[in-house]
Amino acid sequence: MRVQVNSDKTITVDSRVISFVESEVNRSLGRFNARLTSVEVHLSDVNSYKRGSQDKRCIVEARPAGFPPQAVTMAAARVDAAVRGALSKMRRLLDSTFGRAGRNPRVEHGEPTVSPQTKENRSESESRVHANEAPAGANARTVKKAALKVFAAGATGTESATEVRSPKGKAIYQARRKSWPKR
Repeated sequence: MRVQVNSDKTITVDSRVISFVESEVNRSLGRFNARLTSVEVHLSDVNSYKRGSQDKRCIVEARPAGFPPQAVTMAAARVDAAVRGALSKMRRLLDSTFGRAGRNPRVEHGEPTVSPQTKENRSESESRVHANEAPAGANARTVKKAALKVFAAGATGTESATEVRSPKGKAIYQARRKSWPKR
């Protein structure tokens, strides 16, 4: 993991500041070392040479491998407090980012992945809905939506969408269906 420290003209970055920032980055984000390609820390003074209670700002940008760059901002009275606060926010953000990707193997980087076997099942579901289950007066768009719902629910070629629901979901669906107006 590469650590880069940038600053504006009002904050002097010397070797002491760079070593502090690098040690804090390694302490806070060290466990993500294998998953991060680089971390950039941007230090700035919001209101230049004037004093203020929250005038030092730290922006931390992390670049996880295989994910879009993530950035957080923290403002504080001192540079060290801003750096620690921003790294704390970044640690929580990376925990949730990597945690979400690890919990659901079908979702990678926010996009669903489809294996070749699943693509075949989708084609069968779509063709089944197109051929057999198209209600009278339904257009192609609603039929395709129904097929994708059946596929997303995990139905095979012989199951319907209601058979794949959990028992509680099925009971709720049936109760709502009874309340629908009769045609």
